[in-house]
Amino acid sequence: MKGSGRVEVTDVVRKAPAPTLILASDGARSELAARIEPGESDAARIVAADTRLDDRALTGFHKSGSIHVAFGQVRYGVTAAAQERPGVERFFAACRKA
Repeated sequence: MKGSGRVEVTDVVRKAPAPTLILASDGARSELAARIEPGESDAARIVAADTRLDDRALTGFHKSGSIHVAFGQVRYGVTAAAQERPGVERFFAACRKA
């Protein structure tokens, strides 16, 4: 959410929904209240959660370039490659701008 200092975290629902989306990065863990929203197709559903840009796990991601996500039984990690780090910086900068 450009310039708001707020971030909407989304993912595709792959299994039965859980009420919490968990982010972990650089030793920090954030449990976000999640909601299920319709996706682009009838079969797809999206899990969404709102947080602040200064959320501890997002701050860890900004610092480390790596984040782990858990939603129900689904767990995975994402690490920005060296050439992707400028994109991470642009994302955080855009969220800060008014």
